[in-house]
Amino acid sequence: MASSTILVKTEKPTNALSFQYLQQIFEIDVDGKTTTCIAQTRKGKKCKNGISKASVSEARKVLESVTSAGDAKHLKDLSDRLLGLAELLVCKRYHQEKATPFAQAWKAAINPLSKKHKGSVHVTTASKTVVTSCTKKVTTPSDEFDSSKTCIRTFVPYDARAKSQIDTSDFVRGAIERNLTPREISTGYIYIYWFPGNFGHLKLGCTTRTVDIRLRDWERQCGHKTYLGFPVAKEDQQPIPHVYRVENILKAQLRNCRRKEIRCHVCGKCHQEWFEEGKQEVIDAVRRWSDWMRKDP
Repeated sequence: MASSTILVKTEKPTNALSFQYLQQIFEIDVDGKTTTCIAQTRKGKKCKNGISKASVSEARKVLESVTSAGDAKHLKDLSDRLLGLAELLVCKRYHQEKATPFAQAWKAAINPLSKKHKGSVHVTTASKTVVTSCTKKVTTPSDEFDSSKTCIRTFVPYDARAKSQIDTSDFVRGAIERNLTPREISTGYIYIYWFPGNFGHLKLGCTTRTVDIRLRDWERQCGHKTYLGFPVAKEDQQPIPHVYRVENILKAQLRNCRRKEIRCHVCGKCHQEWFEEGKQEVIDAVRRWSDWMRKDP
C-alpha cells in the first residue's frame, strides 16, 4: 500500500531504526513512564486503564528487537513483533481488538531506508484509531506537503441521534422521496479516499469534475496525500445522474458510522463526510445506489 513520505534529517547515514525515534513516531513511551493504555475511548479520550510494569518492560524488549534488526525491509516477522508490541500496550479489559490497527499503522510508518536519500529516514504518520498524528519538527521537500501542519486529527460522531430509535430506512426513504434541488440535477462522480495514518476512516464525496482533479484539490487544501479507494474499476468510472442526490442517500444509509473532523489543522474547516466503516461495505453501497440512479428510477 502506498504512503505519503516525510523526510526526517539524521546526523549521519544509518540503517538502524533509532529506539527513541520509533517511540516518537509510534507515540509511545516504554522507558518506564507508560502506565496507561495507548488506545482511546469511543469519545476520543485517552483510555485510563493501567498497563503493568511487566508489560511495559516486555514492550521495551520487543521494540529493541525491531531497532536492532536494522533495515525494516529485512525484518521478516515485523508484523508479528509490532502486533505483540501493541498487545502489550493496550488494556486487556477493553482494547485488545485495537492492537491490530495499531500494528498496521506502525508498520505503515516504517519504510525501508532509501538509497537515494542518504542521511534521511523515511517515515509516514502514525495512527491512534480515531486520531491521526504525525512527527513534529520535520523538513519536507518544497514540492511535497507541509506535514508539520497535519498533527492531530480527531473524529467524533456526526449526528448524536444516529443511534436513536429513528430507523435508518426512514432517513433513506426521505432522501429518496423529497423533491430534487437544482444542485441535485447535476451529473458527476462519487469518490472514496483515505490517507496514511488515518486508518479506519474513509472520506466520501462527489464532484461534477473529474475525480483526479477533486483529489488534487483536497491535497492542496488539507496538506495530505490522498489514496483513491473508489472508483478504480472501469465500470465504476461512469458518470452518475443526480450525483448529489446519490450522495445524500449514501449519507442517510451510512449515518450510524458517519464522523466529522473537529478541525482540520491545515485549512481550519470541520470536514463532515468521514465514515468509520469497512471500505468494501462503503463501496458496495456506492455501487448499489449509483446503479439504481443510472436506471432512471
